[in-house]
Amino acid sequence: MVNERRKAPRANIKERLKIDSSGKDQADVIEAQTLNISKTGALCIINKYIPPFTKLRMTIPLKSGDSENPQSIECESVIVRVEPDDGSQYKIALYFVDMLEKDMNILENFLNEPN
Repeated sequence: MVNERRKAPRANIKERLKIDSSGKDQADVIEAQTLNISKTGALCIINKYIPPFTKLRMTIPLKSGDSENPQSIECESVIVRVEPDDGSQYKIALYFVDMLEKDMNILENFLNEPN
């Protein structure tokens, strides 16, 4: 886990995921990669600009030491920050706004696992 003073410490993970920015169809599905995650949000890299305060639906894979039983969580989030990364990509900070209790439990268990 990253050494920091946040109330919700973040774990570094690099997983590919798909983000749905439309809520309706597959036309607005964007590929992304997570950089880190906490119980309140995540930092991702995307290759398309999406403005702050946009709501997104996503499924985030969480691979742990138990590679026989990989898990994922589904949630809705809001973009709270967008930063250009290398000219063609953007870092987006996400705040989780809607997650089922079972997904929150999966995420908390993942974050509590030793690295």
